[in-house]
Amino acid sequence: MKENYKYKKNIIEGGLSHIHTEASKDAILGLDEIGQYIEKHMKAEYFIITDHLTSPYKEKKYSEAEIREKVEEMIDKVQNYNNSHSKPKCISGIEVNIITDGVDVPDSLLEKIDFVIASRHFPWGNEEPNKIVNNLVSAIKNPNVDTIGHINRYIDIASINWDLIFQKAEETNTFIEINLDSPPMPKILQIMSKYNLLYTIGIDFHTFQGLKHRIPIASEIVTDFAEAKKMALSKADMAIKLRQEYFKEQIGFSVLKKLIKIMKQLETSGIDTNKIVNTLNLNNFLNLIRKPKNQRSL
Repeated sequence: MKENYKYKKNIIEGGLSHIHTEASKDAILGLDEIGQYIEKHMKAEYFIITDHLTSPYKEKKYSEAEIREKVEEMIDKVQNYNNSHSKPKCISGIEVNIITDGVDVPDSLLEKIDFVIASRHFPWGNEEPNKIVNNLVSAIKNPNVDTIGHINRYIDIASINWDLIFQKAEETNTFIEINLDSPPMPKILQIMSKYNLLYTIGIDFHTFQGLKHRIPIASEIVTDFAEAKKMALSKADMAIKLRQEYFKEQIGFSVLKKLIKIMKQLETSGIDTNKIVNTLNLNNFLNLIRKPKNQRSL
């Protein structure tokens, strides 16, 4: 326990980043349920919801009006949640897709949101390396993008100019996410350590137990996620049982172990864990992210 103490304090006092609610197509739990679970099992001071309000799985075109409606609904939900909950507090956010000319949500809408993660998703995983780098750099330069999510997912890491990516992140004060689902390889961490970067740790939460691809219901296994979500959002007894099973599962400890492991890997690679911004308390974190990017520092 003693060797974990220096990590434990930061984790408890800070917040959980990269949380998906039922507003994402690949998650099933409501904002209140997530807040209740975090308060009971994880004790974080705040959490950041970063739903997919556009599709990460296909290049679907959304009108600005469609996205605006979803953004406004998300902001209202966060405000209503915070008005009725003393802790943990919720911070408004979104996970946008990095595309060939930046991101797929207009700046006029991103400006209304506290926290923006920009990530590469399908079907943009097979471009030429120079195009991948250009797309990432374009997102990094966006003044409304706070952090780049799961930096090494869907990428052949050996062919990428990581120095250019991290140099631009340093110049713009864009955070780099250390994603618990797909943490950066040691080679990437070593390159990161050469730059004065700020980081977030993202748990990329979709469902309790990490059941994005299989959901146990009684003795059965539902492998089709769309059908599982439909069942979970219904008012049937089976859906009630599903949620009861989730709330029995104390994943907080397993997340804590992952966080400790990641922090040790970061330190081994020469990265200063004090540069992880969501280890800040709520007031300091909000003060940081509400500044223009060129004024942010720790």
